[in-house]
Amino acid sequence: MDPRVTHLEALLARFRADLEEAYRALSEPLRSRRPSDGGWSANQVIEHLAETEESILRLLTGFVSRSEVRTDAEYDPDQFSQMLDMPFFLDRSRRVEGRQPRGALDAAEAWESLTQSRAGVLALLKQAEGRRLEDPAYPHPATGHDLNGYQWVAFLALHEGRHADQIRSVSPANR
Repeated sequence: MDPRVTHLEALLARFRADLEEAYRALSEPLRSRRPSDGGWSANQVIEHLAETEESILRLLTGFVSRSEVRTDAEYDPDQFSQMLDMPFFLDRSRRVEGRQPRGALDAAEAWESLTQSRAGVLALLKQAEGRRLEDPAYPHPATGHDLNGYQWVAFLALHEGRHADQIRSVSPANR
């Protein structure tokens, strides 16, 4: 087992559970209702997350195929956590123009799409075990900063956390 991959799997699971809780708290009709401010419906948020994850999965696939096998066993969990700590991705006070959902999926289709994209990411993480994903990097479009392979996976988790908060904001209980 690669402790880096185990760490990322736990991070992905934690934020997915948070997202699912926020999404399931809405009734089916509320999931498709767009907020009055012109924002996205919960279904559109889920569709956006799935499309984003699919896009990043393609990027990560290239990273894994080009990454070197790790020759050192050194792993510092605190240092690794610090590298993944990117709170600005959770900050909803900054509006980010991202991939726009088409809004073509109902609740079941949207969630299934997200489930399938996550299965692809988890399968790729298994392939990434023992590889150096800290070496390949690509700039994030919203920040312009290079993220390495581990940070891109962490971004997927944080991105879901950001949108879980967005979904909670459309709940009638939060209005």
